[in-house]
Amino acid sequence: RRLGELDLGDVDLCFTSPTYMSQGNHPQNPLTGYSTLDGDYGTYLAELTTVFLAARDHLRPGGHLVINAANIRSGEVVTPLAWDITAKLRPHYTFLGETYLRWDHPLEYVSADYLLTFRAGQAPTAAHAS
Repeated sequence: RRLGELDLGDVDLCFTSPTYMSQGNHPQNPLTGYSTLDGDYGTYLAELTTVFLAARDHLRPGGHLVINAANIRSGEVVTPLAWDITAKLRPHYTFLGETYLRWDHPLEYVSADYLLTFRAGQAPTAAHAS
């Protein structure tokens, strides 16, 4: 969350994976290393969006952001974390698609795991698309 403090140049690719949080019954805050009990899913998504926008500021034109994110299972409830991240970033990046990751030994709390690929800049509107 302090990316702006680093002396980074521009890059073509940022590959990352956030710490995970489920929507319900998750008081620990993943953005403090799960050390505080101020976890709030909406705030978490907003702060992740801020981090990914800071990454965009270091991408060269046409650069890519790839996020490894999973949809999280907690009992019978699934938090669509990968899709919630995608929805938050679509106004700021062009979403190029997802790659489904199939693991030989998947973790029981992972409903589905993806690489989400974005390009810096918004998708052209229908009026500007060729």
